[in-house]
Amino acid sequence: MENLENRIVRGYKPKETRLKEIQEAIDNGANDDYEIAGIMGLEVGTIRKYASGTIELPGKRKESSQERVKQIQDAILNGAESAEEIAVRTGHSVSAVASCISYHKIKTPFPRTFYKYFRARRDEKRDELIQKRLSLSAIAKSEGVKRERVRQYLVQTDQHENWKTGRKELKKEISEGKKQKKQQLEIIANQINEVARRQVFEKDKWAYEKTEQYFQIKKWTIYSFRKIFNLLKDYHNFKEKGEKVSIEELGKRHGLLTYSISRIMRLVDEKPLACPHEKVREVLSKEKKSEIGRAFETEFCCNDVAYFLGTPFYNISLYFTKYLQRGKRHETKHFVKRFGSRGNSYLTYYKASEIFQARDLGFNRDETLELLDVDGRVYDYAIQNQGEIIETIVRNLRIIFPERQIQRPYIER
Repeated sequence: MENLENRIVRGYKPKETRLKEIQEAIDNGANDDYEIAGIMGLEVGTIRKYASGTIELPGKRKESSQERVKQIQDAILNGAESAEEIAVRTGHSVSAVASCISYHKIKTPFPRTFYKYFRARRDEKRDELIQKRLSLSAIAKSEGVKRERVRQYLVQTDQHENWKTGRKELKKEISEGKKQKKQQLEIIANQINEVARRQVFEKDKWAYEKTEQYFQIKKWTIYSFRKIFNLLKDYHNFKEKGEKVSIEELGKRHGLLTYSISRIMRLVDEKPLACPHEKVREVLSKEKKSEIGRAFETEFCCNDVAYFLGTPFYNISLYFTKYLQRGKRHETKHFVKRFGSRGNSYLTYYKASEIFQARDLGFNRDETLELLDVDGRVYDYAIQNQGEIIETIVRNLRIIFPERQIQRPYIER
């Protein structure tokens, strides 16, 4: 065991000295390069490299994988406790021993974590990225390789543990930096809110406080502070005057959908000024029911049908639900084109019908936008694609009203 350890820790020697030792081993009766490697405690490849073009090695041969497996198994049976010891006893490199054990699944008395025996050449550029504590993905992207290849490089150059520690420290620094930035932003926000509170008129304080309540509950929203503030300010003014304004009217004034206003009021603990549930019951005639039945076969959605028939939406929705229980309906869309989240940025078939009717009545673009309260992009898209849209509207109106001569994309009432 003493000689074995001396071999393992044997230091560097000049090439001339190594060649002399190889020649001495040959003179002393070494049969092949493997035996010379065993005597000198070097790898077979190293012996061959030294002797190349200088010394003719006796019995140089290529060893089969079965012979190598047997040598490794014999070394383990004789007490070898690591891949390094097996390498010294068999004359193979540590990486060759590790590869053979892994490939042939040879049972060993030690863990088979052989990746540490393979060494990679140092790459200055890659080492620089590692020193910057970049992630595996970032380094791999910069180098044009896979993440696994970067991980292997870290292991094979003994940088993996240091890199992992550095990444933990970097994440901690980033987390602390975000925390400090968040605290600074909160301080600035509080200062701005305090200044805003002082500048708000006494009559608008209610709306301001309710808006703050909304944003404390709703952590994420597409609506700005000013939009909610103006809505609640308007609501409060109507409430003080005793005016019964519906949420539909508020929605039109502020460009919000009805259900959005209902949700906002619920979150700030307020009720609608006009009860939305008080509806006048409409008794549908047989003719109207027949029209709804034919509309079920069209490409119109419930809102479109309600507009063209002049019937409340809830009636259309109720009958369509009944019809759906009997059979499947054609696939329909709630809008033709959407340009935003606001209600007036949706182009529907009934909205397109209104645009075409307004144009035929002589209204220009600006007048139509003001009259119908639609987004300019909605108007432009309807005009640019009027051929296809008009054809679709007329075709479906003829299905609903087969007895009428439908020539235009709207109903002349």
